[in-house]
Amino acid sequence: MIVNVDKEFGNLFIRFEGRETIKSEEGDAFVTIGIDKDKRISYISIEPDDRKLKEFIKGINNS
Repeated sequence: MIVNVDKEFGNLFIRFEGRETIKSEEGDAFVTIGIDKDKRISYISIEPDDRKLKEFIKGINNS
């Protein structure tokens, strides 16, 4: 997993190595990011507000 943080704009990009992207979806969502005492990401929660994004996330295989 590769995590990039854009310090200028506050963008966060996470990429999983060895997985080819075949489809992506974008939409509005509430995002919560937790950090530990060393300011490293401990969790990310995405709660979609957009119906299409919600259905896309429901179809993700998390195994």
